[in-house]
Amino acid sequence: LDANWRWLKGYAEASTPDPTAWRELTFDDAAWALAPAPFWYGDAQSSPETRITDMQNNYRCIFLRHTFVVPTPEDFGALTLEAACDDGFVAWINGEPVARYNVPDGELGIGALALTYAQEPVPYLGYPLSDPLRYLRAGTNVLAIQVFNSTLGSTDLVFNGTLTGTVDETAPAVL
Repeated sequence: LDANWRWLKGYAEASTPDPTAWRELTFDDAAWALAPAPFWYGDAQSSPETRITDMQNNYRCIFLRHTFVVPTPEDFGALTLEAACDDGFVAWINGEPVARYNVPDGELGIGALALTYAQEPVPYLGYPLSDPLRYLRAGTNVLAIQVFNSTLGSTDLVFNGTLTGTVDETAPAVL
């Protein structure tokens, strides 16, 4: 929680000509701002935080990227993304979709909206991420999240999250 993220305002797609490239580990996000979560406007959040002052009536989403290191992916039996979000998001690890909340199915561009506004106060919810060996890599990984509002004129937006892993301590079966 309250980690530093690379982030970009959703005035345009985060990457072109491939609008999905920003979700990949190899994407160069050096030009993106680095700022602490939670990201918000409308409903004040605790410090540290990044207040977004120009989103209402201007753009519908923000893009977030956070890198993390996993020495041995095989050690993890499970991962959980815990997030507080007003209104919706899609999350990817190394380009693989791993969680979505309150958004339509399928690919979502900058014109997409969350399905409805979030109930307040916004709770932290846990999203169990299945089969971590499918998308985790030994070494550096990236968690990419696109956060959506429910309307262009929405009066608020909030996102904060954390990714936790459960070490698999089950001994392998010997046949």
